[in-house]
Order: sequence, then structure tokens, then C-alpha cells
Amino acid sequence: MIDIIKKSLLTIVSSERSGQGDLISALKQLDNILEEHGAELDARLRHFLQNRSYEKALLWIEGETPQKGLSLIHISEPTRRRGRAYAVL
Repeated sequence: MIDIIKKSLLTIVSSERSGQGDLISALKQLDNILEEHGAELDARLRHFLQNRSYEKALLWIEGETPQKGLSLIHISEPTRRRGRAYAVL
């Protein structure tokens, strides 16, 4: 499951190179994983995914320690619901 999460996160953080369809698909996949397997995930990873701190989640998966504060990539819930996803910098 971690490999699927990582692939989705890489699609999201490199959204400039991904198509909008790929980005939306990656977001939906992470939402589905959270809904179906959230309780099985590490608490910190779950926190990052629930708060849409995708860059921090990717850093955590790669064994790094994410810094506290704003993440560079964050997809807002209202924007995501409209079927569009924008990186808020």
C-alpha cells in the first residue's frame, strides 16, 4: 500500500508535469486509501494525508523528517470537491 501512496504523492507534488486527469486520479486514490485503510496507516502518515500535506507525507515515506509549518503542496478541500486541484503555494 505504501508504494501506491508514494506513487500518488509523486504525481501530486510533480503536478506541473502531470496532466489534470492524473492529478485528480491520484487525489481520489489517496482519499480512497484513507477511507478504506486509514486505521491501518501510521498515525503520522495518516495525519499528513488527512491534512493534505502531501509533500510532508512523501518526505516521511522516504525516511526524512518533515519540518513543522506550511507545506509547499496543499490541495484545498473546496477546490478538490469541484473536480479541480490546484497547488496552493
